[in-house]
Amino acid sequence: MFHRIIKKARIVDQQRENLSLMLANIAELNYYTLDQFKKRLYVEKRRAERLNTLSSMIIFDLAIDGPLFIRTSDLEKLVRLICANVRESDGVSLYNENKILVLLPDTNNDDAQYVSNNLMRQLDSVSYNSRQLPREAALKINVEIISFPEKAVNNELSARNINLLTNEVHLKSAPQMSTRFRVINKHSINFTKSSYENLNLCVASQQISTIALPMANNLLFQQEMLPNFVHFASKVIKRATDIFVSLSLLLLLSPMLLLLSLIIKLTSKGSVLFSQTRIGYKGKEFRFIKFRSMYADSDTKVHQAYMEKLIKGKTLEINNGSQENPHYKIKDDPRITPIGKILRKTSLDELPQLWNVLMGDMSLVGPRPPIPYEVKIYENWHYRRILDVKPGVTGLWQVSGRNKTTFNEMVRLDINYVENWSLLLDLKILLKTAKAVFFAEGN
Repeated sequence: MFHRIIKKARIVDQQRENLSLMLANIAELNYYTLDQFKKRLYVEKRRAERLNTLSSMIIFDLAIDGPLFIRTSDLEKLVRLICANVRESDGVSLYNENKILVLLPDTNNDDAQYVSNNLMRQLDSVSYNSRQLPREAALKINVEIISFPEKAVNNELSARNINLLTNEVHLKSAPQMSTRFRVINKHSINFTKSSYENLNLCVASQQISTIALPMANNLLFQQEMLPNFVHFASKVIKRATDIFVSLSLLLLLSPMLLLLSLIIKLTSKGSVLFSQTRIGYKGKEFRFIKFRSMYADSDTKVHQAYMEKLIKGKTLEINNGSQENPHYKIKDDPRITPIGKILRKTSLDELPQLWNVLMGDMSLVGPRPPIPYEVKIYENWHYRRILDVKPGVTGLWQVSGRNKTTFNEMVRLDINYVENWSLLLDLKILLKTAKAVFFAEGN
């Protein structure tokens, strides 16, 4: 048995060596190594977000039933075939030895389905070493398409809670919606198209998507194009710091937390804590908690209407300050209790969020976690603030103007934080936050 394991390992090593040689022989203009493909994908995603164009990525999964079912020499011909049948401006690459990726810039999901069917049709006619690729093998190829930024299907949105870190997808309300595309021949694929609102993308698959979201997690939502040990170590230290500080503060401040809970309970009806669904890292929904500062059962329509105007840039309608000194905050909000005004002024209402930090849904420093109705009206480039980093109790926006900034300025601050993140920057923000809390600078 031991000899069989050694023999199998040698075969795998030989296959990988053959694959490396094969990849080195592909010189087509639109073929990229995986690292090159990631860089190209990064640029196209940013361009699509800013110019409001649509791009798609087709995934041909060749190992749907287990190990790779075609030889390395056949795989090379298959890659060359795809390169020859897409535009020179498109990109083709190989992922994990068994998935062929095709990037289609300026191509929506329906057009990407058309391209997919055309490419699959080629498998019926191409010859590999004077033999046909078995039709039953060709039909086993799983094809999925990721389109970005594209979240609407038939002008409707399916509400979903997505946790890409564990590759779980939970249907929250609407059922999957299907879109039947034109039939090229009798082997044409009928795709099922589903939208993922919080990720600002949609996925087309033959039945149920199995690889698109993990691929999006690995390729589309990576902040670092070339992760390195220093970056990885910094992330580990950041999480360790979050756990240590949040747990220490919860224990240290427990007498104060109990006292505040008692005051809130005695001064107004309702629960001590306010719980609300928020959108976190990579579109994951979580239960956000803070001390209740409003009267129980307060209507959220006031805040929803205000946020819609703020996000859409209608600042003149919501500016409660002057043109020189703007103030974007609901003025004299009747929903806030007398104790709530003090809690908000001192930012003490935020203390229960330390529990969210301890549980890993939030970090000490990061963008403000949005409410689902905010995300629904985001522009494409706004999504970076939830796709690239965990939300935080405090952040660069909170210490850089807060309610004096427009929504677009707030998002730019969040993006600036993402692109320039470091442990030192987190420390500076935390020190500025401590100063603002001590001098009750909250608005």
